[in-house]
Amino acid sequence: APEASGSAEEIRLQTFEKVWNTVNEKHFDPTFGGVDWKKVGETFKPKALSAETDDEFYAVLQEMLGELKQ
Repeated sequence: APEASGSAEEIRLQTFEKVWNTVNEKHFDPTFGGVDWKKVGETFKPKALSAETDDEFYAVLQEMLGELKQ
């Protein structure tokens, strides 16, 4: 039977979407400082999901959040 926690890919997808959605819903600036947050998500999602290691995955998330320039 598949593990309840899901595959690494599924976990990364859930993590990516949680991070993206959290910013989308809770960011203090509804304009995201002029950043197209939806486009940022579309750009970084494939990079995040193709990461070879967890470290690489989290580095992509950091890079994505860095787009907000805070």
